[in-house]
Amino acid sequence: MKSDFVIGLSRDLEDPLEARVSLCRQEATIRKFHNKELNLLFATSVLEEGLDVPSCNLVIRFDSISNYPSFVQSRGRARQDGAKFYVLLKQDEYDKEMEKIQSFKDYSETLAKYLIQHAIHADDDCYDHMKPFEEKEDDGIAPYAPYGPTGPQILSTEAIPIVYQYVILFIQLY
Repeated sequence: MKSDFVIGLSRDLEDPLEARVSLCRQEATIRKFHNKELNLLFATSVLEEGLDVPSCNLVIRFDSISNYPSFVQSRGRARQDGAKFYVLLKQDEYDKEMEKIQSFKDYSETLAKYLIQHAIHADDDCYDHMKPFEEKEDDGIAPYAPYGPTGPQILSTEAIPIVYQYVILFIQLY
């Protein structure tokens, strides 16, 4: 086994040189993992988003999954054929955590079905129906509400326009 670790950069680092050294070490470790010089990588949640990590055949979380984006990001690292994704849970929190994970899985399946049914292809002439914040007809899919019914919610009819906005923004930035 050839292993290393990656941790997030502390915002408390007052010394800019120390911050640069930490960032360089992080980038070097990811590069070694890409180049298969490492075959085991331990990481904090820093790998959930923003760092380009190759597809893995095994992902093990050592903490509970706090929200849907965290679930998608960490599960999405296990992209190889036959890959496994595990979450280690405390025994006394098992039922509650499994219920939360199942709700994330159910939401992913529902969203995937909706996106397949309402797919928009690059050769479509008109994107007018993609305009955000436009009133949409209720499709019967419960909104994603990670903070409960009084918190922010995303309706399935809003998901595609939101993704579209970010794709357009990304294209415009790069």
